[in-house]
Amino acid sequence: MPESVFPPHTDAARTAAEFLAAHDGFLFLTHARPDGDTVGSAFALCSALRTAGKRAWLFPDPAGGGKFRRYYARFSPSSLPEDVTVVAVDVADPKLLPPEAAAYGEKTALVVDHHRNNRFAGGIRAVDATAAATAEIVRDVIGLLGLSLTDESAEGIYLGVMTDTGCFRFSNVTSRTHRAAADAIDAGADSSGLAREFFIKSSPARMALEAYLVSRFLPRAGGKLILAPLPAEKEAEYAASEDDTAGLASLTVAPEGCEIGILLREVPEGIKVSVRTDIFADAAEIAAAFGGGGHVRAAGCTLSGVTMNEAIKLMETEALKHL
Repeated sequence: MPESVFPPHTDAARTAAEFLAAHDGFLFLTHARPDGDTVGSAFALCSALRTAGKRAWLFPDPAGGGKFRRYYARFSPSSLPEDVTVVAVDVADPKLLPPEAAAYGEKTALVVDHHRNNRFAGGIRAVDATAAATAEIVRDVIGLLGLSLTDESAEGIYLGVMTDTGCFRFSNVTSRTHRAAADAIDAGADSSGLAREFFIKSSPARMALEAYLVSRFLPRAGGKLILAPLPAEKEAEYAASEDDTAGLASLTVAPEGCEIGILLREVPEGIKVSVRTDIFADAAEIAAAFGGGGHVRAAGCTLSGVTMNEAIKLMETEALKHL
């Protein structure tokens, strides 16, 4: 298939392509509690580089949910050579790596990401905050390497752009996003199958979590702010997996008139906060007040050493400043 021409190749894509062309023996890292963009982008790069005759592996995240397990399994190494070229994909901060990958995080040679507040200090940074998903950058990189998309790499690209844009519903979507998706479909990505798996069908546990959250929304400021606490005991009661909790934060900003929605989950690290905004507020600014970050419409942070009630109060106080 002919290579697409994105509006002009970004500096981030060029930087990443030059690095990948000059090195070999890659180990791709994804962030903890993985989503479709980190997994799809790393999977696509790993597949493309192997097609080019290079050695590449995907670090196996033990917490990678059932929907992502097949992607990790495809390129998981049976054993790694001592000298690997470590590449972090869609990871905004070394602290967001899985604990098992922390040692490799210190050796990161290249970071490919689209978070505007990327906090990796070492290695070469290929960061493009204008991209709706890291998979957009990866699509560009594959083209710059002179490679065509295969069925496999196309699936990774489509998975990344689809999930990080809420199935192309979010305000971060651009024509470039659609071009990346179209290229992936032309190359064999099963767009309807992936949409069905990740957005249409829900497990009983997921549906129970949604019903619980909606029934316990905490509206503030006349409904312009909604907080939604999710105790760990409820996830355990419904036998919910990480797959079942993915995307729950979007429910919080769905009600008409809501500008800021905040999901608060009890996790081993503390209270995991996911912020979503509608039109005016900046989710990343809210999360940044607590050491987090992300995008204008979707961001997050983790509050440690506080109770759920304390976390609710902290987030409410901060969010009200942004209305």
